[in-house]
Amino acid sequence: MNAIDENHHRNSRLRRRPDVFHYSRYWGTWSRVLTPYSDSPVVELNLTPINSWANEVEPIIFRSHRTSLDQRDQLREELPTEVKFSIIQQIGIDLLTRLVSTDWLPLLDMAKVHRGRHGGGGLPFAECAAVACTECKPCDCACHTPGGSVIMEFVACCEECPHCKQWRRVPADPKRSRFPTIYNGGIRT
Repeated sequence: MNAIDENHHRNSRLRRRPDVFHYSRYWGTWSRVLTPYSDSPVVELNLTPINSWANEVEPIIFRSHRTSLDQRDQLREELPTEVKFSIIQQIGIDLLTRLVSTDWLPLLDMAKVHRGRHGGGGLPFAECAAVACTECKPCDCACHTPGGSVIMEFVACCEECPHCKQWRRVPADPKRSRFPTIYNGGIRT
């Protein structure tokens, strides 16, 4: 059996399963398949970008499409180790863990996901969450990346919402400074 036939055989078996990983030979990208390829349309979550990590992966982008698998595309039960390491270098282990382990389907408004955006490209989670969290307002501080990876853990101006897992502003507490005071090489809040 040659490589293309072997790949086709594996894809035939895995295309009926949700929660597998897809490598698109055409785009050169990896994604997590949330609905089986045997269903249509398919919903995928970007794991690697075509151009920009900040615009195509960190906002947690969902795509709905009816494109069939190319014979050179790959479906895998596990993300290859070298791909994991590459992703971790770009977005960190926390966001990768969230992308590959969260049960996203119950959190999504599937009508919005399937409708997508004019021109394609998918929707960020913030635009297709099943229920808009009334607790959250987008956080514009610099203590985390747009995808949620914390850059400076000691900054207390925002927190992850326990409902929708997006970053939100912490209400101002007059007893506590928003920013730490650095003294003698230590940090005092």
